[in-house]
Amino acid sequence: MSSIDNITNLQSAIHSRALSSRDLVSNYLKKIHLLDPHLKAFVEVYEKEALEGADACDQMAKNGLFLSPLHGVPIAVKDIIDIRGKVTTIGSPLFKNVAERSADVVDLLQKAGMIVIGKTHTVQFALGAWGTNENMGTPKNPWSTTQHLTPGGSSSGSAVAVACGMVPLSIGTDTGGSIRIPAAFCGISGLKTTVKRISTQGIAPLSQTLDTVGMFAKDAQGLKDLLNILLSHKRFSPYAFESQTKDTPFETHFPINKLRLGRLKAQELVGVHPDLILAYERMLAKLQEHGAAVEFIDMPFSFESVAKVSSTLMMPQAVVEYGDLAKDPGQTVDSAVRQRLLAGMQITGAQYVQALRDQDRMKKEFLAATAHLDAYLTPSSTTPPQPVEGVNHDRPPVRYTRLMNLLDSCAASIPAGLDTQGLPIGLQLAGRAQEDELILNIAAQIQRITSHHLEYPKGSSFY
Repeated sequence: MSSIDNITNLQSAIHSRALSSRDLVSNYLKKIHLLDPHLKAFVEVYEKEALEGADACDQMAKNGLFLSPLHGVPIAVKDIIDIRGKVTTIGSPLFKNVAERSADVVDLLQKAGMIVIGKTHTVQFALGAWGTNENMGTPKNPWSTTQHLTPGGSSSGSAVAVACGMVPLSIGTDTGGSIRIPAAFCGISGLKTTVKRISTQGIAPLSQTLDTVGMFAKDAQGLKDLLNILLSHKRFSPYAFESQTKDTPFETHFPINKLRLGRLKAQELVGVHPDLILAYERMLAKLQEHGAAVEFIDMPFSFESVAKVSSTLMMPQAVVEYGDLAKDPGQTVDSAVRQRLLAGMQITGAQYVQALRDQDRMKKEFLAATAHLDAYLTPSSTTPPQPVEGVNHDRPPVRYTRLMNLLDSCAASIPAGLDTQGLPIGLQLAGRAQEDELILNIAAQIQRITSHHLEYPKGSSFY
């Protein structure tokens, strides 16, 4: 069995009992032992607990009980998310407290019979889009064995773990692009959910205004199944699943030839890497070939203004959480993280209040400009993965992603091909608040007519 097998095949094998959860988990643990010493995606691996959980899932399966379509499937979580009895470091050597209870998302995963196999690396305090961490270590992007390339952040380890098949699914968070940038850089699919749609209880905050739970998978189907579980408490008991897989919120297909899609104008692509622009145009052309209506949108404000408002909202909230550590030169704080926190201390109360007003105005203006659309498409990032030692932390690749956090919206990144160096490129599909299911349905339809999500790092000695 390939550990990069798609989630539908894994579900079928588990539910038909052609594959035991113990065998599945053991396979992924072997992959972790083989690859993680090189890639460094994991902070900690819970091998003993994972195998015990697999055995419990297998016993239930023998009795005909399956807690969800993902019963017995392993998953990794970002190390800003609490698991009872485990340390949450928030990407920092300064935090070593053991969690007294699990985050709500972890409870939902475990009630659905999923097996948390370990915690993954993150940028310190989840504050950074390149994925670097000076003190805890930066995971290696698996698409290069000759250079240490940026994995994207801040959910760096969760993306790397899925990209190279150490887990089929993982959980991260997103405040300005922390799911979609790693998904793009690592060549996988990622969803940033609508703000406040999934509980963030038990997750270390960066910005309570903009923080959201997110997830990674190789394809949109995996994201669908995972979202279904994390929303299950709003629809039914997580114990009410039948043994056959069902896809209740996504049963209705959304044909491509019925789609109305918005796109960027040429001036809004200035400064984006040429290979990313080419991939963007090719994906749009492909959609048009299949009957989608694609139209240019008149942006009611600039992306530069989005950056200003987003930072003015986010950084004072981050300062509340971590500012005292940044002010103390004796504390172990990454240089780029410290610099941003110190700069955030200069934002005045008046500026913050004005940013809240600007956010409200931008929500209304963008909704008016895109109300007739099913989705708004952009490149996921402005650049391909970069060498870690050369990144410019003053220019993170989040021009298009942070807009959707500011709007309290949802957005996915799906693979859109490779650049001339063979590195992955992402396409962002953005939707209105509460339309996460629709965005994933569109992503799934796109992946039916493309094969970019089937690509993975080839020729690497550790595969």
